[in-house]
Amino acid sequence: MPIEYATTKLSKRVYSRLIRRIVWELYRYDTSKMREFMKHWDIKVIDSLSADTRFFEHVNTTDGQKINPGIPSGVTGDHVMFLYVNDEKGELYIRQNGKVIAHELCHAVLLCKEGTKSGGWVKWVHDADSRKDFFTIKFWYMWPLWFKTYITVIDVRDLLD
Repeated sequence: MPIEYATTKLSKRVYSRLIRRIVWELYRYDTSKMREFMKHWDIKVIDSLSADTRFFEHVNTTDGQKINPGIPSGVTGDHVMFLYVNDEKGELYIRQNGKVIAHELCHAVLLCKEGTKSGGWVKWVHDADSRKDFFTIKFWYMWPLWFKTYITVIDVRDLLD
């Protein structure tokens, strides 16, 4: 399914490439698995300032504060993903948004493998995140010149084998 954007400043081309690249990396460079994943998922990229705060009403930070809907975050469901990102240009925002996008994509690829019954698709991602079990990808993008940045991805690849 195509990726839908409710943003004004993001480069759709850059972020579509980033999403496909992260999925490709999670599937250990298997292009056919990446394409199959992209075919079945409805991904919506939305300005974080437009976040539906109902998704965050039940969540508190570690010090008891409510989640700020203006920061990048996401929600993954059954073949649908809402990515709330900073709608700004530049490397800093690609890195901030990329980490959140990667987090939600980890949930999604595990959901595809495990289904919803075990709940492992949520727990395994958060456990790996707590253990700081990450890998880094180099991501080249053109904006307007070629730049390289690094995106940190939670390492759930062994769970996909």
